[in-house]
Amino acid sequence: KMKRVLFLTLMGLLVCSLSVMASDVTVGGQVQYEFLSDFGSQYITNTDAELTVKAVVDDYNSAKLDWEAANDSDQLQIDESYFTTEWGKYLGLEEMGVTITTYWGYNEWMNAQYGEVTEYGEEEAFDFDDEDWSINIDVGIMDMVHIEYAISPNPVGIAKSIVGVYGGVDPIHVEVYFAREEALYEDGEVGIAVNFAMDI
Repeated sequence: KMKRVLFLTLMGLLVCSLSVMASDVTVGGQVQYEFLSDFGSQYITNTDAELTVKAVVDDYNSAKLDWEAANDSDQLQIDESYFTTEWGKYLGLEEMGVTITTYWGYNEWMNAQYGEVTEYGEEEAFDFDDEDWSINIDVGIMDMVHIEYAISPNPVGIAKSIVGVYGGVDPIHVEVYFAREEALYEDGEVGIAVNFAMDI
């Protein structure tokens, strides 16, 4: 945990220093207050707060620092902290419809979650959602098909990884993912989801 705190602190200082050189710095956030009452003895409150700093260093690189505070904490804590590099734009491939983007740092990496149906039925048919140190690579082709690979190295344990393909053409989108959190590939988990959605 000390290494995480030290890294995030250095990351924060680096983002702050980059913000001086950055062409665009955006600061945003929100505070949400909730309460529940039965107009009697029961009264429950909850407060969530978030502060986000985004720094665009140049046309290809940006950084994000995200703090969050829940009701059980009286101080903001770093939730996500990572850099983004758009290699497709840097290599001039975007004109051919190819995007290559890397994300590295402490962030939330997940599948496309096309299988999630909110409030109406099955929730998150295949939901791989992990927040950890990771290197993410996303390759997009014609903005229709994306190939995603992410790995969370662990020098003293088992590295976690996810690889998948997602995309489609409206109104149909498909995702196929393989997530591995164990030593052997046969111990991984395969998820397939098809989403049909259109405006009525």
